[in-house]
Amino acid sequence: MRGMSALITTFGVGEMSACNAIAGAYSENVPLIHIVGSPKSMMQQEKELAHHTLMDGDFDVFRKVYEHITSYTAILTPENAVREIPAAIRIAKEKKKPVYLVVAIDLVEKPVLSHSETSENMTKTNVDALQSAVKHIKGMLEHVNKAVLLVDVKNTSL
Repeated sequence: MRGMSALITTFGVGEMSACNAIAGAYSENVPLIHIVGSPKSMMQQEKELAHHTLMDGDFDVFRKVYEHITSYTAILTPENAVREIPAAIRIAKEKKKPVYLVVAIDLVEKPVLSHSETSENMTKTNVDALQSAVKHIKGMLEHVNKAVLLVDVKNTSL
């Protein structure tokens, strides 16, 4: 009734068995973190045929299903785990919806890279594009006497 739960399943068969419960959590506004253990990362990169798959080399097919019944999905790597795990937790708490994280079995015990180790790879805001966008918005509002902001809030207390 309060807080958040977590569910860990195996890839394919396990996560598909959990779909109904996750979809129910989505419709009932229940924050939940679904963690899926997937096959080794090299198997996935090489699109090998493996058990618990649809035998077509597509290891992303089940995550795509979860895009429709969760508020967030991410494939965890040592490079993005420091960013993705807190983001998933935050989104589950804020939206009161399930989130989905998948991690390859061979990466589970690998150390995550810190922000300083990955910061050079992170996308930075293009200052020129940002200034251009702000200038454009100011131009659109320059001759406006009144502006209206429409806000809609979902009532989750029902």
